[in-house]
Amino acid sequence: MQRFITSLVLLNILFISPILSLSDHATHILAHLSGISSALEAGQDAGNGYYGGLLAAIPSGQRTMDVWAALRQANEEIQSNPLSEEDSTAVVESLASTHTLSIAVMEMMVEKEPHFRAAKVHFLVPIALDAFYKEVDDLLTTLAKQVSPGHRHTVQRVGAEFTQAWEKVFAASMANTDGTAGSWINYLPFFDTVQPILGRLL
Repeated sequence: MQRFITSLVLLNILFISPILSLSDHATHILAHLSGISSALEAGQDAGNGYYGGLLAAIPSGQRTMDVWAALRQANEEIQSNPLSEEDSTAVVESLASTHTLSIAVMEMMVEKEPHFRAAKVHFLVPIALDAFYKEVDDLLTTLAKQVSPGHRHTVQRVGAEFTQAWEKVFAASMANTDGTAGSWINYLPFFDTVQPILGRLL
């Protein structure tokens, strides 16, 4: 059902949006949201197909990096231009679909934690969630400033719901992290350092 809803939103972007004559800026944002959703779907598929093993965890890790890269690219390329009422409606509808998918992916990451633990890579889950949150928060902050006043509350509500879901998922991932593979927090500075390099390579 969730994948069906996402497909409807993408069809709206491809066929209905041009009829509504959305601005180039709105179309640019919608393209980024579509790219993020596609990366999330690929990540969800990779995660759902993972049932253990170090080498088998690599595709899931790669898809997670793809999600981060799509979010980072959106944050780097979306310009600070106001959106009309019509633009805002299209952007918010697409954002809502992407938001629902992002929560499902985060929950899947925690559900797969026993398999990641068995492969000794479970400490990477909090790191991925932390990087994920930073990019999503930046994107929502940007969009909240650009949509029309009538849509701003919706973006803020999406942000609040995402934060609430993220905190729950992050707490669960932390509760499942022990010292066998090292403390997750020690890896965050390293990840922050290599993010720009990874962004250029992906």
